[in-house]
Amino acid sequence: MASTLSSTDIDFENFGHKVYLTVSQNNKNQNFFLSPASIALAMAMCAAGAQNETLNQILHVLDVASIEQLAKTAEQIMRIFSIVDNDTQVKLKLANRLYGQKTYKLQKDYLSLVQSSFKADIKLEDFENDSTH
Repeated sequence: MASTLSSTDIDFENFGHKVYLTVSQNNKNQNFFLSPASIALAMAMCAAGAQNETLNQILHVLDVASIEQLAKTAEQIMRIFSIVDNDTQVKLKLANRLYGQKTYKLQKDYLSLVQSSFKADIKLEDFENDSTH
């Protein structure tokens, strides 16, 4: 089956390779497990709510030009995971969740994007007054 990778797919692959190299250099002679897709998706969820310099820095780290490209790639990754989820031979789960301060008002557009593109739910907590979180 032939497929065509978009530039954003290649950027995500390059990001994953950089993460692996960094972690492996810091954990020589040790076994470790990481999911570059999970890390990239978490950063993409942050980017979706970021603005100005913070957004530019996240996009730079992920080597992606726009949040629209990032959201489209996230949707593709989530679609792949949903296909794998239906395979009885493979056990692979991906869970995304946002945690926010319950006194903050989150923008509806942001919440909608995160729920549709990243299949993430939102859990609001009292981080300011409850030390158990």
